[in-house]
Amino acid sequence: MAEYSIHADPQKNRLYIILRGSLTEPAIHSFIEDLKITLLELKPGLTILNDSREFRPANSEIMYLLVQIAKMIAEYQPARVARLVNPLSGMQLSKVSLQAGYKAEIFDSFGPALAFLDGASDDK
Repeated sequence: MAEYSIHADPQKNRLYIILRGSLTEPAIHSFIEDLKITLLELKPGLTILNDSREFRPANSEIMYLLVQIAKMIAEYQPARVARLVNPLSGMQLSKVSLQAGYKAEIFDSFGPALAFLDGASDDK
C-alpha cells in the first residue's frame, strides 16, 4: 500500500512531497490530480523537498508515470530540489528527474536538505 503527501508553502514557494510504499496506478493518478491542484499555489522557480526514504521501487508502467509527473514539475522550473532517499528509490528517482530535465541533490536528513533549499534565494 502506498501513501503520499503533497503540501505547498506559497510563502517559501516550496513544494513538499512524501512518498511511502509502492505506488499503484490508481494511487499515482490520484497523486497527479493532487499535485496539479497543489502546484497552482506556487510560482516558477520553486524549491522542492522530496522525502522518498520509504518509497519502494516501481515497475516500468509506474516509472513512465513518474517521469510524466517530473515533467509536470519541471514546467515550474525548480530552482533547487532536495531529496531524501533509500538506495533503491534514489537510483530510480534520480533517473526520473534527469529525464524530466532537472537534478535533485541527495540528503540523509531534513536539516541539511532544508538549509540547501533555503539557500536558493542566494543564487538569484
